[in-house]
Amino acid sequence: MLDNLTSSEYDWVIERLPQKEPMRFIDRVESVDIGARTIVCEFTAGMRPCVGYSEKDGVMPPVSLTETMAQTVAALMIAEDGINGRNFKIGFILSIRKMKIMAKEPIVKGMKLSSRVKISYEDSSGVCMAEACVCSAETGNRLIEARITVMKPDDGYVSRLFEK
Repeated sequence: MLDNLTSSEYDWVIERLPQKEPMRFIDRVESVDIGARTIVCEFTAGMRPCVGYSEKDGVMPPVSLTETMAQTVAALMIAEDGINGRNFKIGFILSIRKMKIMAKEPIVKGMKLSSRVKISYEDSSGVCMAEACVCSAETGNRLIEARITVMKPDDGYVSRLFEK
């Protein structure tokens, strides 16, 4: 199994993200550790059209980084499925809890961001709990953090939901 690939070796993960421009909030995968269930992704604000980013003002509100964290969770699930030889199934967010925004200023054009996710729990129905944060890639300062609960059910679970 390939546990620790980096950067361009994970271009296929970005290509499989369901979010496309202008909704894509991550540019590349920096690293993945499948065994530890962690991923680090990068995003540079304002370098391409992105929802939430104001061309006029050159800023993006920190709350927009919630989507960055959610997409980073999806990227980890895509990487896990791909490396383990499974077809990726789209999941959906059940909840975002304990969100804390530490950024004091808007996100400005050219600011490099690092989004980090660790899946800390998964049950047999496909519900996952992830610890997520976005930091300034330059200073390491946390800008936002949250616990994100995601559902990625397998086909068998979904079909059992609709049985009579």
